Amino acid sequence: MKQTLILISLICFSTGNIMAQHTIEVKGKIKFIEPKMNKIEAIRHEGTQKIVVAETPVNKDGTYKLTINVDKPQSLSLSYPWWQSVNIWVEDENLEVDFHGRDTAKIVIKNPPYVYIRGGKNNEVMNWINFERYRNYQQMIELYRELYNSKIHEDEKEEIRVASAIGYSDQENYRAHMRYICEHYADRTSVITAINDLDEEKDAALIEKTLNTLEKSNSKVVANYRTTAKKKRDCELRM
Repeated sequence: MKQTLILISLICFSTGNIMAQHTIEVKGKIKFIEPKMNKIEAIRHEGTQKIVVAETPVNKDGTYKLTINVDKPQSLSLSYPWWQSVNIWVEDENLEVDFHGRDTAKIVIKNPPYVYIRGGKNNEVMNWINFERYRNYQQMIELYRELYNSKIHEDEKEEIRVASAIGYSDQENYRAHMRYICEHYADRTSVITAINDLDEEKDAALIEKTLNTLEKSNSKVVANYRTTAKKKRDCELRM
């Protein structure tokens, strides 16, 4: 009898794990193939560590199909190495992502184009976040170009002051958009990506309100966020 109960428990535990594990498919096309590193990678970043979760070669016609094992909802970086990458939300949505690929310009400048995700409602939020990051970067390039072309670079202290002011303003503008996403899309699990870009102290009330709303539909995602955030804070205190 005891052995039977143990066996039943093992079966239930195994079944629960199987049910929790599933896959999603990401497919798309590369317009200009890079022969030296012709593959697509899904990457998880843990601090400075880069973990390749899944990868697949790109076909001769530029198409690819990548299968990702999903153990929990999370943000991953989908990358065409050397050229472009985009942050995707991995949960229950199959996605389609095309990349421009290799830069064919005569003068190569590391300023890749915006990459759009075709998927469900969670990746609609990711598209918005990615676009804000893209525009933020483009604005920074333009502002610093203007700063460099002005006479201000002749005064080092003034140049540093203005550059710092530009950087702060740009960051605050970006965070304002992340706050908007948290206020209006708190029912989508991918909102965790926006929360991660907020200020833990200044935005503490909004973060808690967003997590409380999300908890109603996905308590596991919220529990995982709280655990990760606590570990991060504990690590920072030890440094």
